[in-house]
Amino acid sequence: MRKSHEIFNTPTKVNLTFSDQPISNSYRVYAEGAGLSETMPMWRVQTEGYRDGNGMITGTVSYDLTDAPDGEFISGGLNSKGPNSMAIGRQGSYLHWGFAASPTYMTDEAKLVFVNSIHYIRKFSGQRAFSRLESVTLRSSIDRVLYQLSDEGNAAMADFTEKSAIKDRQAKKKLKEKREKGKKLNPIEAARLTWDEPSWQRKNALARLPESLRNELGDDLESYVTYLKENRRYMYGSPDGWFEPLKLDEDAKELGIANHDIKILDHSISLLETDPENKMAKRILKRYTGQGFESSDQWKQWLNRRRDYLFFSEHAGFKYVLDENRVIADGHQNWLSATEQTDQDLIESVEVDEPESGQPVAFNCVLLPLDSKDAKRFRVIVKFKILAGWHIYAHVPEGQPYIQTALKLTAPEGVDTDGEWQRPVGKPSMTNGSVVVWEDEAVCTLDLTLKDESLLKETIQVEIGYQACNQKTCQRPKSEKVELKFTP
Repeated sequence: MRKSHEIFNTPTKVNLTFSDQPISNSYRVYAEGAGLSETMPMWRVQTEGYRDGNGMITGTVSYDLTDAPDGEFISGGLNSKGPNSMAIGRQGSYLHWGFAASPTYMTDEAKLVFVNSIHYIRKFSGQRAFSRLESVTLRSSIDRVLYQLSDEGNAAMADFTEKSAIKDRQAKKKLKEKREKGKKLNPIEAARLTWDEPSWQRKNALARLPESLRNELGDDLESYVTYLKENRRYMYGSPDGWFEPLKLDEDAKELGIANHDIKILDHSISLLETDPENKMAKRILKRYTGQGFESSDQWKQWLNRRRDYLFFSEHAGFKYVLDENRVIADGHQNWLSATEQTDQDLIESVEVDEPESGQPVAFNCVLLPLDSKDAKRFRVIVKFKILAGWHIYAHVPEGQPYIQTALKLTAPEGVDTDGEWQRPVGKPSMTNGSVVVWEDEAVCTLDLTLKDESLLKETIQVEIGYQACNQKTCQRPKSEKVELKFTP
């Protein structure tokens, strides 16, 4: 608990009463839980909790809001996750109050802290919440693997697993007794009886690592420790998969520059100045910015203008992204356009009909030349306009019932794509934080290169699929195919 934080003093100073309470057994399976004592000072927020068995629901915790400038950790709370889990925190103008109890079940101290929290969040009115949250594995997972491979961490995991196994046996025994008495088990209870009993071996910690690495290093646990310590600063999480294991960036390792050090962008741009076709430099710049400039001059201009506003975020997919609140405060709102990586003049040249209540999404798909001196380079631009209050889906995790916006190119042989579709980042859905949506306007682009000018007579086809929803309803998914001609 951070007693000195402003919320405990404004507008009413709160004198918290602390007492030593047992910590959660799960804390010790995390690296940050190493060395914790059996108890720690805590203050009581609720007059009763979910463990009391009276029907109180569990609260919620969050992680790593300090990964972005708009995030603030205010207080932890006893939970079944990790010791760094956040119970009270701020993101932009949003307050996270993770405790489940209504004021009826709050202690007098908690009521004052809650009121203070509301007062505190007022001064951040209008601040944007950092929205670029990707489903990536964070670098802290390496620390957890290293800890669980150590003697202390392995012992903590073995102890935690044994206690979990005891609870599992007790739960299954009760379920079997219930079934023997002729009572029907619900689907979750029936499934619980089929679960394997929790077990632990030190090598289980390696499950969070890429299969290719495990195949290479085998059962030599010390080799994993050496590898992870040597390569931690070069590893990154890819937003292309759903919490895939971290990958080693061989390019960053070859340069000897950590991917979270902005020097890696400067060095890559200098490589392009010497060799405009340097593939490694292009990979690095694209990987850590999401931008798609061609020349070193374009990259240099982009970076120099934004340098003081950029920060490295693992949550954003291991990218250098903008501190949006500072950008707006300093009058650079145009930097927050859906596709910074595209030529803004091209974007503005694409006209789209205004959406209306019966048709809340309108779009236009065009194929435009990129360079008047090079008749073989083109850009596909798909520009959406979305009626206020409506949205379409930028990212939908597996298992969610929404339809993610899909763009599919069909082109003749000899028409090559320069990378993947460039898509705006979007922001978390108000009703489901794992779902990312686009509102107002979204622009997606894909650059093409023709192998020779004879292909100018050919056509390409873009299939565009999306679903429009608001807070009350969703329209049926729509799909449309657009045929485009090359016009040098």
